[in-house]
Amino acid sequence: MEKEVKVTVTVTAKDLFWFMLQHTYRSVGGVLSLLFSLAAFGMLLYCFDSVDFPYQVVLIISALLFTVINPLLLFLRSVKQVKKNVGFSVPIEYIFTQKGFTMHQGEQKADALWSDLWRVRDGKRYLYLYGNSVRANIIPKSQLDGQAQLLSQLIKESRKKL
Repeated sequence: MEKEVKVTVTVTAKDLFWFMLQHTYRSVGGVLSLLFSLAAFGMLLYCFDSVDFPYQVVLIISALLFTVINPLLLFLRSVKQVKKNVGFSVPIEYIFTQKGFTMHQGEQKADALWSDLWRVRDGKRYLYLYGNSVRANIIPKSQLDGQAQLLSQLIKESRKKL
């Protein structure tokens, strides 16, 4: 008998924000931008008393750019996107099997095989099913009604067979 896990999730602005934040900062560019901000903060601490005010302002902005400002902008963008896109307010029903998964949202239905996915990332709070390098289905584990471990195991076993 084939294993099957059914779940219904609704992606919130918080869920989208965490996806966007991780997607941004897990890349080489994201790591370099954080290093830039940390270097600017180090320079600010090192030479704060010995430089003019405009230079201090530039260092402060540089230090905050990728550590505070960019995450804040990502949060605001995720809130705006969730409010603007009606699809986020409609729950998505997933049916996971050993072959793949089916998504139902309102009248729409889509199927995907495990082999169709670019990548699966099983994190602490989220499960991301990437169709390509920038688009993913976001599945908050908090909405899985205690089936997170069962689903993770099903996906891991099914993808091993590929």
